Amino acid sequence: MTDIQLIQGIRENSEKAWREIYFNMKSAIRSRVEPILSGVGDFTFDDLFDEALITLHSDVKSGKLNDSNCVNLSGYIYTICYRLALKKARRPGITIVGGTTVSMTGEDGEPVLIVTGVEQDQDPDEQYEQYMRALAFLEEVLSKIPLNCKQIFRRFYWDNLPMDEIASSMGLKNANTAKTTKNRCMDKFKTMAKDILSNDSLSEDAVRTVVEREALRDMLARFRKEESGDIAVAACDNTESEKDS
Repeated sequence: MTDIQLIQGIRENSEKAWREIYFNMKSAIRSRVEPILSGVGDFTFDDLFDEALITLHSDVKSGKLNDSNCVNLSGYIYTICYRLALKKARRPGITIVGGTTVSMTGEDGEPVLIVTGVEQDQDPDEQYEQYMRALAFLEEVLSKIPLNCKQIFRRFYWDNLPMDEIASSMGLKNANTAKTTKNRCMDKFKTMAKDILSNDSLSEDAVRTVVEREALRDMLARFRKEESGDIAVAACDNTESEKDS
């Protein structure tokens, strides 16, 4: 696949694209970045590469990286890894703490964090940490909602299935029932995340973001097991892997 096709695949949540990126680019980047992490502790290059791919996913979804940038994708991922490695080697990872009232907004597709009581000209690293703190809270909310809500969110936001297919796969009566169920789940999510989702119009983007991040982490965990030989490598050269049941 070309870099343009890979970027398109990321945008479409294609496992085939992610598989090619993971298994074809990781080794070369490891040899150049792993030495920087010497002495960091429990944080390994495998952890860093997963984090870099989640950042890549965010960059593509937000429009920061698109198929018109004519970018060398391997070089782009290497740059993310290099910067993350320097950051990890320089100081400990971000500590997630609660109690901050934040809201997510966006301009030109870029996620921006507005934090109560914080000046808007703050340091970019501080803005990033606050954005990550907000995402961590939303991911915690996602982990606490009912299983059927997580399943319908995964099918809707990650698998991009229409409501009639969601209804069929989840044993619901019809597309209208699936839509009603999804809306009720969204209400539950917004209620639990009310400190962040003060603006209802941001809820869809926020839920989509955390659902996609969770799905990508699950996929990368499977890739890591395959890489270590814990499970057999799936043949995926010409067909997409099956979606979550």
